[in-house]
Amino acid sequence: MTLTVLMILSKKRVSFLFISSSTETMVKAIVKIQQFYLILLIGIIVDNFCNTLAYLRFTDQSCVDLIPRNLDDYTHVENLYMTSSKSRFYTGKQRRNNYGNEIPFKITATGHRYRRDADVVVQIEGSVFDGLILQARILPVTNGREYRSVGSSGTGSGNVGVVGYFRYLRFPFKHLTCFDLPASTVVDEGKPIKLGNVSFVWRAPDSDVGDIRFLASVLKGVQYWVIASNTLTFNPFPISSYSCGSTLACFRVCPYDQTTCIPRDAILVFTYRMDPEKNLIEFTLGGRLQMNNSYLGVAFGEDYENLRQADMMACRMDRGKATVEHLLIENLFLPPYLHTEQEIEIDEYDLHTDENGNNVLWCRFRRSINPLHTQFLNVNKPLYHFHFWGTLDCYFQRFILPDHRNQIYTSTYKRNFSQSVNEIVSSSPKLKKFLLWIIGPIISALGKTGVTM
Repeated sequence: MTLTVLMILSKKRVSFLFISSSTETMVKAIVKIQQFYLILLIGIIVDNFCNTLAYLRFTDQSCVDLIPRNLDDYTHVENLYMTSSKSRFYTGKQRRNNYGNEIPFKITATGHRYRRDADVVVQIEGSVFDGLILQARILPVTNGREYRSVGSSGTGSGNVGVVGYFRYLRFPFKHLTCFDLPASTVVDEGKPIKLGNVSFVWRAPDSDVGDIRFLASVLKGVQYWVIASNTLTFNPFPISSYSCGSTLACFRVCPYDQTTCIPRDAILVFTYRMDPEKNLIEFTLGGRLQMNNSYLGVAFGEDYENLRQADMMACRMDRGKATVEHLLIENLFLPPYLHTEQEIEIDEYDLHTDENGNNVLWCRFRRSINPLHTQFLNVNKPLYHFHFWGTLDCYFQRFILPDHRNQIYTSTYKRNFSQSVNEIVSSSPKLKKFLLWIIGPIISALGKTGVTM
C-alpha cells in the first residue's frame, strides 16, 4: 500500500500526515467540491452585479431629480416606467459623477433661440451609455416664476418647468408622461443594448415661456451624469395672432390657395399698436423675400389710386443685418425718395428659412405718434394702408415700387391707427384684381367727396 505525505499548514506549526491512497482519493474529491462551490459563488456574485446594473433605470419617479432608480422586478420590461410599489432608490450603488474627470457626454441644441410651435433638434454625443432621460425645462428663475432645480429631493408633482414635447421617437426610446404632460420627457426602453450619439426633435410651445435649456441624465454602469445644453431664448417671430383685433391691429396676406392663415404661414404680415403714454406706435413688418434684393414695404396716404405723397417704410437686409428706411412716395411712377424726417431705428429683426425653403424677414420698429412738422405724416388722422414687395436698385441705390397697381394690397377704407383691426386677404391674382376693379373706383369717389368709411 502506497503512502502519500499530506502537509497541513496552521498558524502555529507545520504537520505532516501520512495517508493511504484511498484517503488521497477522498481528499481530491473534497478539493473538487470546494472548487465547484467557489466557481458557483463567483458566478452568483457576477450575476447579481449584472442584474443590479440592469435594474438601475429611469422611472416616473425620476421626473423631478433625474436620478435613476433600482427596479426589483426586471422581468416586466414593458412596465418599467409605470408607477410600481416595487420601485425604490438604488441605495448605496448608484452615484452621481462629481465631474472630477472629464464629462464623457455633451448635449447641444440647434441655434440659440426657439420659436413658437417650431422644432429644435437636440443631440447627445459622447461615449456609449446604458440609459437616458431628457427634458426641456424653463430656467429656475424667469418671467417672475420660480421652479425647483435639478437635484431637488422628493418625487412628487412639484413644478420644475417642463415644457414642449418630443416628436418622432425611434427605437429604443419612448415617451414618459411627467406632471401630466404627455410626450414631455424621453427615456430609453430599458433594453440591454448600448446607446450613443442620439438626436431628438423637440416642438416648442405656442407662447413665450422664457429662457429654456435641455437637461439630460445619462446612465453608464452605476454612474450617471446630469448635463445641460446651451440656453435658448424666445424668438418672437413669427408673431402670434392671439391679440389681433383686440390690442393689436393686424393685416396678413395668405397664400393663393388659402382663405385664412396664421402669421407663420402668411406671405406678408403687418401689425401695429399705439402706446400713447410713450407717444409711440410699434410696427411689425414681416414676409417672404422674393429675391436677394427684395424689400418689404408699407405706406400710408390719402390717395387710393396713385399713392401720391404717401409716407413709406421699407424693411430690408443690408450687409448682414436688417434696416428700416423711411421714404416719401411722390407717385406710383417715380421711385420713392429718402425722407427728411429722422431715421427709423429698428428694435428687433429676424431672418430665417421656413419649412418650404423661403427666406422670411421680420422687422420691429417704432415711430412717434405726433409728427415733428406739419408736412410729415400725421398718424392721428384716417389714412389708407398700402402693403407690398419691391426691389432695390443696387447700382443707383434706390427703391423700386411694384410694376402694377394690383401688386399692392390696400385697405378697403381709411383707417385710424387707434383701431385694432384684423384683416386677412388672399394672394390670388384673380380675386385681388376683381376686388380692386370693383371697390377701387367707389372708394376713390368717396374720398374725393370727403366721405370716409
